[in-house]
Amino acid sequence: MREKPFGGWDIRLWVEPEGDWVAELVGFPDGYINAFGPTPEKALKELHIVWKMICEISEEDGKEVPRKAA
Repeated sequence: MREKPFGGWDIRLWVEPEGDWVAELVGFPDGYINAFGPTPEKALKELHIVWKMICEISEEDGKEVPRKAA
């Protein structure tokens, strides 16, 4: 079975009053995880980069990346 993007965490997208878009992993247990961009697509692309970094750092530290329960 294919793994869900972002470990199954829900994503919330919104636009700030200044016009920047924000993509957030909702309910992530280890902190507030988000990324910004000029469009929703760019904010999501940046969030993918952040997620990849979280996975790499967790692996280096010998920890599992938190996954959302099904």
